[in-house]
Amino acid sequence: MSEYSRVVPPPGEVNDTARLLLELADDPQDVRTVAGGKEFVVPAAVADAYHDKVAPAPRRTTTNKKGGGA
Repeated sequence: MSEYSRVVPPPGEVNDTARLLLELADDPQDVRTVAGGKEFVVPAAVADAYHDKVAPAPRRTTTNKKGGGA
């Protein structure tokens, strides 16, 4: 039996999250709803793929080469 993870979508994005999870899952039956349909339980690999897809890009920062600072 594989491990399952809980996915909690951002407020107002339950439908979009469901579509994405179903797209990422090998079998639609792997995507189960919990908490009255507001959260999902999916295989860990699907949860990882979901988080990789929706994670924001890392922020780029710049440094002051002259060392002035604020």
